Amino acid sequence: NLAQPHGWRFPFYIAAAPGFLLALLVLLLKEPGRGQFDALRENVELAAPFEGSIFTYLKEILLNYRRVLTRLLWNPAFLTSTLGMAAMTFSLGGIQVWMPKFLFSERGYTLAAANFNFGIIVVVDGIVAALAGGWLGDYLLPRLKGSYYLVSAASMLLGVPCMIVALYARGPIMIPAIAVSAFFLLLNTAPLNAALINSVGAHIRATALAVNIFIIH
Repeated sequence: NLAQPHGWRFPFYIAAAPGFLLALLVLLLKEPGRGQFDALRENVELAAPFEGSIFTYLKEILLNYRRVLTRLLWNPAFLTSTLGMAAMTFSLGGIQVWMPKFLFSERGYTLAAANFNFGIIVVVDGIVAALAGGWLGDYLLPRLKGSYYLVSAASMLLGVPCMIVALYARGPIMIPAIAVSAFFLLLNTAPLNAALINSVGAHIRATALAVNIFIIH
């Protein structure tokens, strides 16, 4: 609704304000010890205090970064999580842009109504599905070692047929079908992120997340 009278940039201005305030609050949080909540403790040697020129220091950083990237490339759990998230982001990003236009051109909705209805579905399903997927993955973990991957795969298998129904359905069943398909397609958000974090040690976790975000986008 805001995009039509004010332009598509205006909603980003509104969303930026609470994000900036949240970032300021995060600065006040005390960072926990790296890996202190992990069940398995890593035996990682701390780097010795650096002595030498800045160029030697930068060279050491680059060499260390290359070693970390090599470890990530040979980590099948990290690769499967990252590539799966990349495929999901690619498809869901296209659906989010295309769906309002589809409702407008093929189903007779005004563009404002299409954006509003689909936006509500994505916001509500995004929150509920993330919480439900995380809970379900944790609940099944004591019984199934690969529960995070299982929940992610099952949710995608359930979401695709529902989306096909949503695309071809007309009348009152269409919006509920879109909502159900979006729920299943977003159900794997928390389990996949948990699998990603569990796939690497605490000392390279920040780098692994940075590489993951770069690849999936």
